[in-house]
Amino acid sequence: MFSWLRDRADDAFDWSRRHWTQAAVPLGIALFAGLIVQSPFQRAFSVYHPGEIARSDIKAPAKMLVVDEDLTRKRQARAAEIINDVYDYDSQLAQQLSARVTRAFESARQELNKKSEAGTIASFKELLGINISQDHAQKIYNSGFARRVQKALEIYLGAAFNHWITDKAIEPQDESKSFSVRDLFTENEVILSGKDFESQVLSLDQVRDKIAKDPIVEKKLVRLIPADLKNSILKLAQDLLSSNLSYNQIESSARREEAKKRIEPAIVEIAKGEMIIREGERVERKHLLLLDALKNLQETRADLTSYIGFVLLLFVLIFVLYGIGARNFKRFRLSAKDHLVLGGFSIISIALVAGLNTTFEAALSRALSGHPVHMLLPFAFVGMSLRLFTSIEIVFFFSILFATCVAWLLKDPYMARTALIVSITGAAAMRHITQRMDVLLAGFIAGIVQSILVCLGVIMGLTESIGLESQWMDLAATFGLSVASGILAAGLCMFTQPLIEFLGYTTDLRLMELSNTNHPLLRELIMNAPGTYFHSFAVSQLSEKAAEAINANPLFARVASLYHDVGKLKKPQYFIENIQGENRHDKLVPSMSALIISNHVKEGIDLAESHKLPRAIVDCIPQHHGTALISYFYDKAKQNIAEGEEVDERDFRYPGPKPQTKEAAIIMLADAVEATAKSMSHASMDQLKQRVNQTIRRFFLDGQLDECELTLKDLNAIGNAFVNVLQGIYHQRIDYPHLQKGPTGDNDDDDEHSTIGSVVKRASTKRP
Repeated sequence: MFSWLRDRADDAFDWSRRHWTQAAVPLGIALFAGLIVQSPFQRAFSVYHPGEIARSDIKAPAKMLVVDEDLTRKRQARAAEIINDVYDYDSQLAQQLSARVTRAFESARQELNKKSEAGTIASFKELLGINISQDHAQKIYNSGFARRVQKALEIYLGAAFNHWITDKAIEPQDESKSFSVRDLFTENEVILSGKDFESQVLSLDQVRDKIAKDPIVEKKLVRLIPADLKNSILKLAQDLLSSNLSYNQIESSARREEAKKRIEPAIVEIAKGEMIIREGERVERKHLLLLDALKNLQETRADLTSYIGFVLLLFVLIFVLYGIGARNFKRFRLSAKDHLVLGGFSIISIALVAGLNTTFEAALSRALSGHPVHMLLPFAFVGMSLRLFTSIEIVFFFSILFATCVAWLLKDPYMARTALIVSITGAAAMRHITQRMDVLLAGFIAGIVQSILVCLGVIMGLTESIGLESQWMDLAATFGLSVASGILAAGLCMFTQPLIEFLGYTTDLRLMELSNTNHPLLRELIMNAPGTYFHSFAVSQLSEKAAEAINANPLFARVASLYHDVGKLKKPQYFIENIQGENRHDKLVPSMSALIISNHVKEGIDLAESHKLPRAIVDCIPQHHGTALISYFYDKAKQNIAEGEEVDERDFRYPGPKPQTKEAAIIMLADAVEATAKSMSHASMDQLKQRVNQTIRRFFLDGQLDECELTLKDLNAIGNAFVNVLQGIYHQRIDYPHLQKGPTGDNDDDDEHSTIGSVVKRASTKRP
């Protein structure tokens, strides 16, 4: 049990060592991309104070809705000001006071003959709840608490309570101001203007003076009480008065707070790209408001929760896309080095675009005021640069990741979709680059596509990059900026080419440089092994056309063919295309000849590496022979051995490996077909086609094509391409009598490999 667990643990450890990059690189991309996009990377402002001078232009990186706190408070204050002061009116106070007066007088009348004078007066005062002077109390007592005295008191009180009475005098009121008088018992509410409130509401002192001088009251009292008793009753009425109207501070404040709550916050809407403050402008309160909002926006972007969410989103997206690609696309096969390089390239690309976004906003916002500066961002750069050394499937994969980051960075989903399409367009335009102008053309095409997409988005209202009120005026500028972004992407792409090549990847531009005959290896071939060079040149023509026929890389196939036999430079005289006289193989045993022939592979690798040829071309040197049998020397060795002995076939096979790519397999077939075709004179189209098919079939049956991705359909297309090229080269070939067929070293009509076979075959016929 324990041994089984240990074995499983060892297997898991071995797997993790082999595949750690498949998990580490996606996680690294997600983490670093999150830091770039989510951190305050694009902060284009400094801390300012009122009165300072702005040091640079600052624009809103996204649409912002800013709450103007000061303006909101002012609006709330205005709303609170128009709320009426609330006064509570005690409508039952007059009735309650009248009942108390009635009770006091009736009680006093009943006690006149039962209590002493002092006792009756004291009881009277107590029931009224006031303390009147002894003189006035005595006069009322002397009246016997008569009903006419009670009636006179009620007349005074009734006249007084015809008014709203407050404790203090009301100050002069503005006509625009209103007051709410609320009945405490009925809850009815009366709204009074400032002037009405001022005239209808009296203070206690004002009411006391008013009833003392009221002519109506005087007229009623003339016949009711004698003059000497009038002052005592008036004094009693004045003492009994109290306010029936009081200011309700709590209710007034509550209503004002409710009014404030009903006021919506004052929102200042800032469009994306709108100028917040210009360089050299004096900082005012309105600027500080927007700068604070911008700071909060950046801090929100840097929020830990948002960062974690974005990282998880990218991580899941990478694994999903990688799983789909690895299972459905043959060219989606990445080594550990590829994982690391592509991961680093992705992070650098995202950082570059984010950095340029900040730089353009700071440096160009003033010159391009009112126009979307981020249209100048090189969205095509990712696809174009990746296409220099990877397949279109991988470009599509990373373009989706890039577009996701753009969506988060610019807060504009439509621009993210535009970035995706433009990146793929740039990659598609980079399919076969033969000169630097092709890179610029690809960038221009991507820029045109971007400009069309952006303009359509503006017209259809799918993006907020340009204000609708000025969209037609800005379309031309947007178009120009988009085209310029494509040119910028092309420039950056050419700038990154040396870095890509330094990392060991082969670009089309590098291949074009290697196809120049001024390259030291090719010059050496021309000078020291001209036959090998012309053979390689013919193979390159065959390989290029065959690669075009099956949608492989024709440029790589052509250039790799030029270098596939550079190993023959070490011993050019042992290969027939370079022999002018005696065939040196005649003096060697077959095993030695086979060793020399096969050794040109190893020597070719050494030469290619010393001249720093791309790894992909170096790999084609051993693969173009695979593990094919050097049949001529193998057969010769079997003929020369003594009876009963055996020849080890492995000593007469190339070391391999077999072709791993379509291009390497094409070079193998072209190498053999070219040499085979040379041995044919005045061949018809059918004969040429038959010989080509026989050669291809031999390699197929020998298993040399087992490890590449060529299909039977591809082999048929390759054969047809070979025939078309060979017919143009050899249809006028003259059969010279002195060039007779001889023994083959590698391959004649029945050999495994026609190149070396024809070499040795022709060499053996040229001996004197």
